[in-house]
Amino acid sequence: MGDADADEELPHPERLALGVAVGAGFGTALGVALDDIAVGIAIGMGTGVSIGVALASVEDE
Repeated sequence: MGDADADEELPHPERLALGVAVGAGFGTALGVALDDIAVGIAIGMGTGVSIGVALASVEDE
């Protein structure tokens, strides 16, 4: 039940923001590896939004 309570405390906008934050970190690391931060961030943001939407659409009832 502790997990369900934690999910209820995390509204959907925060779940989306979490995905975007993960994407930003991934994108920065990818950008450093590619030696092009802008490209890495662009890829990371796309990935992060996808992760965030997936997290935000999970309903625990």
